[in-house]
Amino acid sequence: MAITGLQAASAPADVASGCRIAAVEVFRLKLPYKAAVAFHSLTEAAGQYVILRLALADGTEGIAEAVCRAAQSGEDAATVAYQVEIWRLLGGAEPEPVPLTWIAHGNSREAQVAEAARMAQERGYRGMKLKTWRRTGEDVRMVAEVRKALPDTLIYVDGNGSYTESEARTILARVAESNVCFIEEPCTFPDPARQAALAAALPVALLGDQCCESLSAVNTLLRLNAVGAVSVKLRRTGLTESLKIIALCEAAGVPVVIGTDSESRIGALVRMHLRAAIPSLAPWPTETHFFDKLADDVFAGEFKFVDGTITPSDAPGFGATLDRRKLERYAF
Repeated sequence: MAITGLQAASAPADVASGCRIAAVEVFRLKLPYKAAVAFHSLTEAAGQYVILRLALADGTEGIAEAVCRAAQSGEDAATVAYQVEIWRLLGGAEPEPVPLTWIAHGNSREAQVAEAARMAQERGYRGMKLKTWRRTGEDVRMVAEVRKALPDTLIYVDGNGSYTESEARTILARVAESNVCFIEEPCTFPDPARQAALAAALPVALLGDQCCESLSAVNTLLRLNAVGAVSVKLRRTGLTESLKIIALCEAAGVPVVIGTDSESRIGALVRMHLRAAIPSLAPWPTETHFFDKLADDVFAGEFKFVDGTITPSDAPGFGATLDRRKLERYAF
């Protein structure tokens, strides 16, 4: 499908500041990965993204990015957009480097171990999330081998709902021997009470992801002690609701991890602004890593990725601008 291109607003709207929206542009992109990425339910060679640009009559402009994976969420790339704010408005102080977690997507134990070690040693990632989809002791051995290779790295695992509750109790629980901090979404539960029972039985905190789809869902899970930690994803709850979820978890004494939505460098900076603004998130590296899996994107500007960290920009907006040539190259 052709690029949407520049669209004049049907009726320029006066906003509270007195500024008018002069133009709206929407771009749909397919960005190639360096290598195909195997997720739980599909393998992809490229990701679909939506870039939204809003221009004001005084020349000010803002951009936002949405990650679209219809096979998993049903989202249509043509209808999704983010709304972002300047990081200081979220309460952040001077920009500091934010540590990142790499997610190893290898299909075999050997591949995941090698990838985890390489990304920690060569790119400096401070956290490592490992996919435990095999439902056997092979998962436990894989985590143990990564721990041996990376004795000081924060490690957690993600079952993507693959395990049965019995398997999670008897097999996956053994990853505790490797000093992991979370077990994310080990099972698909029939109800929150069953999830609470498993959370109580596991020797490691259960990190809720897909089950934490809204503020009300997180509230229910916290009341039942059905999660010991929560993954917040901006694609799912946006900035406003995510801030409420973070505050709710902080009040309950439950850790929050900023999860990845397969964002490019544009989306990465939005997540850095959120992470930098909330002191309670400091102990946990942010899963914003997918820009490092992409072969290219449409970001232009300064992107401060050094030794497994990103430093939020102090530029207007969240510090991103668009490369017009690449917008044309990847438009579909």
